[in-house]
Amino acid sequence: MISLGSLLILGVLIFVNLSYTALPYNKFNIIQHYAIKLLEKEMDDCVAKLPKEEQKVINYDEAINCLDPLMKRFTTRILAINPAELGFKGPFFSREPASDLIRIEAKEFDLGSVKIKTGINFLPRTVFEDYEKMNEAMKKDLGKGLFVNSGYRSPGYQAYLFLYYLGDENKYSLYENAKWIAMPGYSEHNSKNTAIDFISESGINGQAKGQTAEDFEKLPEYSWLVANAEKYNFYLTYPRDNSYGVGYESWHWHWEIKTPTPTLSSQEK
Repeated sequence: MISLGSLLILGVLIFVNLSYTALPYNKFNIIQHYAIKLLEKEMDDCVAKLPKEEQKVINYDEAINCLDPLMKRFTTRILAINPAELGFKGPFFSREPASDLIRIEAKEFDLGSVKIKTGINFLPRTVFEDYEKMNEAMKKDLGKGLFVNSGYRSPGYQAYLFLYYLGDENKYSLYENAKWIAMPGYSEHNSKNTAIDFISESGINGQAKGQTAEDFEKLPEYSWLVANAEKYNFYLTYPRDNSYGVGYESWHWHWEIKTPTPTLSSQEK
């Protein structure tokens, strides 16, 4: 039997490790490894308690404050890291929630051995309107369109995702995790302009088990996007070897109104 004194010493060691020990960016130590498991469970429970229509727009403070004090302290240390130190070179957007969001109903795809559920999604009204126009044009040309696999998500939900995928999915490595999941406030999905992760009518999104970015790239819908998406203000953010330090995401297209570059007159030149 472990004595009370031994338990107290163990508790102090865990507290010091999670609160003060330097966070290794490449791979967590055994105590931090276990803490991530606990974090995943706690965050999962926090999000699961919310109505489904509120999960992807959970407030940042609400997501963090639902954790017990030690896990909250550990989480705050992780999320305070400058993403540039992890190899991410993208801009900071905001940790403030977006407004005027349009709800998009959930979709389910049965691929036999794999079932995909998008959950309820949201898009800012301006993004939604251009998505609708683009999808109608694609259906007219191809006879099929694309669904929203992931749209706007709050910085609070982004924090949940970053911690969730930090475990087994990305080998308890902050470096590896940052290649695929942005820190809260740094994801284009957290922006009022936002991004859409698309999924085809046949359930191809490039991310599901057994799929790769190349699977989405092979779709005629992808070729259509390459040729036409800019007409509707959508742009591929993460091509191969992109400058952001992010893995290739053929499915991820952000919305942006680009200001035309003024043409200089011969005298101005």
